[in-house]
Amino acid sequence: MTLESLYNTHRKNFIFKLYPYVHNYEVAEDLVQEAFLRALTNLSQYDEKKGALKGWFTKILFSCLWNYKRQNKKQPITYDIDSVSEEELMSYAEGEGIREYLQSVTNPSHRKALISHLLLGHTYSETAAVASLDVANVRKIVQRFREKESG
Repeated sequence: MTLESLYNTHRKNFIFKLYPYVHNYEVAEDLVQEAFLRALTNLSQYDEKKGALKGWFTKILFSCLWNYKRQNKKQPITYDIDSVSEEELMSYAEGEGIREYLQSVTNPSHRKALISHLLLGHTYSETAAVASLDVANVRKIVQRFREKESG
């Protein structure tokens, strides 16, 4: 298998592998592309006797991920929750249930927490910072939504 065929065959799998770490599809996609370029540049270092091409590429991929995480560790969230439009809410897979539920949420902090965590993929601690709540409250708010969705 060549590096190009590996990339073409497994690109989406690599993106979904990184998504839980970055909570942003575009960032995950950029990291996969960066890893591919790095792998192309260093292809002469690959030794098939030491392992499969996919494993070697995955090692480069996670190296790119950890570099990204280190560089962005102390940067605050820059997404303005108040600017999330109804059209953006419609575009998310869970959008329909969330939109209906958000109409019943009267507390602005709770609304921000739901948008931040469920739609934008922020962690509980990032969501708490955005919504000016503590992490335990954010977990309760999200749990209430999930219980209503499943019940």
